[in-house]
Amino acid sequence: MESENGRNRVRSACSKDLYARVIRRRAFTRWINFYLKVADIRVDDVCALKRSGITGKLLETLTGREISVSYKENKTRKQEWREWERILSFLESENPDFDVAGKCMQLYF
Repeated sequence: MESENGRNRVRSACSKDLYARVIRRRAFTRWINFYLKVADIRVDDVCALKRSGITGKLLETLTGREISVSYKENKTRKQEWREWERILSFLESENPDFDVAGKCMQLYF
């Protein structure tokens, strides 16, 4: 009986944690859509940020500076990689201590 109560507590804690994650994810998605509204873009989930076009447009909207990324759906891997390099260079220019491009290049090659 006692072990069953313990399992129920664990399930309850896990479901509360999962619920909180879902709520945070939805809130972040709404926040992204609020700022992407200017560019006439809407995402269904934060996972859309893995595409360089959406991330670039979000950064352009938030900073007011142009990064020159394309919102085109069907890009080659090479085009996508070049746009991520532009985004990382932009972030480095905003904060010189932010050396992500060099670290990514070391991991990639």
